[in-house]
Amino acid sequence: DAVATTAFNDFVLAYDALAARPCNAANNLTGQPLGGKTLAPGVYCFPSTTADLTTGTLTLDGGGDSNAVWVFQVGTGVTTGTASVAMINGGQQRNVFWQVGAAATIGTDTAFKGNILAGSAITFTGVNSSLVGRALAKAAVTMTGALISP
Repeated sequence: DAVATTAFNDFVLAYDALAARPCNAANNLTGQPLGGKTLAPGVYCFPSTTADLTTGTLTLDGGGDSNAVWVFQVGTGVTTGTASVAMINGGQQRNVFWQVGAAATIGTDTAFKGNILAGSAITFTGVNSSLVGRALAKAAVTMTGALISP
């Protein structure tokens, strides 16, 4: 119907706007696991690969700015395991965006934060996986034992 068409078109506009943000060479994280990193606001990219957050905590440091924004541009997919995303120093999960070329898989015991916009699908694979944010995908969002909150 018209409402669904409008919602899908808005998703595509947001997805394309996130993909168009410039990512400088210093923020290209190809081949680097995210667990254990602390990142300042900015655009981070994995141009043709998967973002790996299979273990550890990715800490997003707002530097005292509650309006700080993080954009993760991921060429193929996001994969998580027993990991988490933490916000410190004013960072807000509503300002975290994961623009994923294909699919995101949020694994068991993952505490994920931010807004996932996936080119195909998002799958929450097990118990104790959670998302504080939004899960938006062109094809499907599949949840098994997951908790999602705004």
